[in-house]
Amino acid sequence: MDHTYDPTTNLWTRSDFTGIGYSDGQSFELGLLETIRASADRSVFSAELQGKIGDWRSEYHLTPARHCLLRPLQFAPGESLLELGCGCGAITRYLGERGLDVTAVEGGAPRAAITAERCRDLPNVRVMLDDLVQFESDRQFDWVTLIGVLEYSPYFAPGPDPVLAYLKQALRYLKPGGRLVIAIENQLGLKYFNGCGEDHQGTPFFGPNELYGENTAVTFGKERLEAILRQAGCSSVEFLYPFPDYKIPSAIVSDCAFHTPGFAVADLLLRTEARDYAGRNRRLFSEQLVARTLEDNRVLQHFANSFLLVAAVDAARPSTRAEELAWCFAPGRQAAFRTETVFTRETGGAIRVTKARLGPAGEAATGNGIAHQLGASTYVPGRLMAWPMLKAKLQANAEKELVAAYLPYTQHLLANSQPLPGSNPLLLDSWETAGRHIDLTPFNLVEAAGQITPIDEEWALPAPIPAGWVLLRAIIQTSALSIGRKELARTTLESLLTGIAAQLGMRVERKHIDAWLAREAEFLKAATGRKLRQPTAQTPLLELSANRLVDLDDLRGEGGKDAAAEPSEQATLDAQYRRWLAKRSFVPADARLIERSIDAWKSRPVFQILLRLADGQQALLADTFESLNHQFYGNWRVDVVTPLPAPAGLEEVPNIGWHVVPDATQEKATLDLLQAAHSCDWILDVPPGTILDPLCLWRIGHEADAAPDAVAFYVD
Repeated sequence: MDHTYDPTTNLWTRSDFTGIGYSDGQSFELGLLETIRASADRSVFSAELQGKIGDWRSEYHLTPARHCLLRPLQFAPGESLLELGCGCGAITRYLGERGLDVTAVEGGAPRAAITAERCRDLPNVRVMLDDLVQFESDRQFDWVTLIGVLEYSPYFAPGPDPVLAYLKQALRYLKPGGRLVIAIENQLGLKYFNGCGEDHQGTPFFGPNELYGENTAVTFGKERLEAILRQAGCSSVEFLYPFPDYKIPSAIVSDCAFHTPGFAVADLLLRTEARDYAGRNRRLFSEQLVARTLEDNRVLQHFANSFLLVAAVDAARPSTRAEELAWCFAPGRQAAFRTETVFTRETGGAIRVTKARLGPAGEAATGNGIAHQLGASTYVPGRLMAWPMLKAKLQANAEKELVAAYLPYTQHLLANSQPLPGSNPLLLDSWETAGRHIDLTPFNLVEAAGQITPIDEEWALPAPIPAGWVLLRAIIQTSALSIGRKELARTTLESLLTGIAAQLGMRVERKHIDAWLAREAEFLKAATGRKLRQPTAQTPLLELSANRLVDLDDLRGEGGKDAAAEPSEQATLDAQYRRWLAKRSFVPADARLIERSIDAWKSRPVFQILLRLADGQQALLADTFESLNHQFYGNWRVDVVTPLPAPAGLEEVPNIGWHVVPDATQEKATLDLLQAAHSCDWILDVPPGTILDPLCLWRIGHEADAAPDAVAFYVD
């Protein structure tokens, strides 16, 4: 097929194809295109583009973490690569910067335009607007990629087996010895057993229950996926495992890592946290603890949330270095502190750990006196000290168990500290430790054979630091990770610190906790380049975690009788509604219909969403914000009226206003002023915790367009 190049758009097109209907939302993609056009730096690590991240969609397309997925692969400059389904170009840009000769094909017209604009300064990247199945080329390539594409084949490929059709289309473009790269979710990913919605349908347990149909995306477990690839003609299939998933990986593990004696994969993954992209934050179990159990039973790889596969039809050189076991990435820091850590098996069985700078070279590693340690070290077998804390959070009498779990760690910390001369040694603030111990937390201490060994001593400060600050860092890190029992909602940072100190006959004062929290905020800002939201001494431990544990005891009635056995009328209606939602799916055909309906509106209304936020409702507000980020119709703004201070960085989000009032008596007057100040067409007054269906604002706009004289709508 003949394609014509348009230098204005930097895009190759053919006259008989205008694009498919797959979209993240028309208004969002047009806004993203303007963002790219307005950015002087469009590189993978562009600070300009990172500064435009405001929700999940923009994070997915603009975060530098996306490219980490392909860093382990042994691309050579000048090799040819065909990217089928390039989306908005996050991966395309990286491949171009690696020096590959890239042909990127995308079926969505706005998305192809975004990729073309993003790669305009890369002469080795050619972006084509075309259907993936109908695309024709007389070239063959060293590499062909299907990154987040194969699962959508039921929407777009003809015939009874669309997955096989996509695979055969991709394989026909491989050179002899060429390799096919696939990234796809795992139908049996651990998070999908933990109550997370299926990534495409948003419905919990959709994949494990095999609810796929003709109009849904489809994923597979490891064994079935390999069988399909061999059916398509692949003679070799190599699995890699991105964690928490392929979308924004922070770690990638090779297949041989799971079979390497002494290499603890679950420890490596301890600080990865799976996300539910449908916005749910309720979990049935600790994924970290279950992952360790799965590893002990040698099946963890089968429950990875995603797969990265490299397949070949004929003999091909390895896609990764055979001796490399795993890769870890920290791209979300200041440029000077971004790192890539590689675990390599050496002759004789030892494992070398190499930490190197991630990103452009030549950037000095300085910042507020922080010394950043790179280089190689020897892997220390054993188990991290953080495991007992994670288990304690799920025990009966969790606060007491948590205090006991921290005791050995705190004793080790104080053994590496000393009291200030002339100070009271029974006061925790009197103890100091070396600045190189800033990261002496349970995640960087390995226990084995009665010995405790520090690892990953990446950071160092030039002067001694309070030991209490290091202990506080340990509590914040372990509390932010995994889930805990609901009783920990009453346990604050201060009460836990007080309990730990009391076990040692010591005490801690609030003013010192406040000072340590200020030091922590300063350190994180220096490391990340961003002002992050920080807890207070009175912050409950559960608020530090993004997820909540489902209390199964709450699902039972008095006397242990299952409350569902005699459902109320309201419970019956709720169950019917959930069944209706489970059957309802949003497919690309719907997107095309909705876009056409919006184009036909006489005007595009602006929605103003008003929320009153009380202390303790922050997690509920996060749920509401997440549902707004998934709205198909994106012409909205939110105004929050509250006595609480604004979270750090919120001022950079243009459509969210945070208005602080002295007390609740001022809320109504402030809301009235906000309504008068903004020229919005419709006002929604909702409580924190409201979760709007993705089509909610579109539906109201649709009804408003059909009834132009309407002055109010009631939505239930």
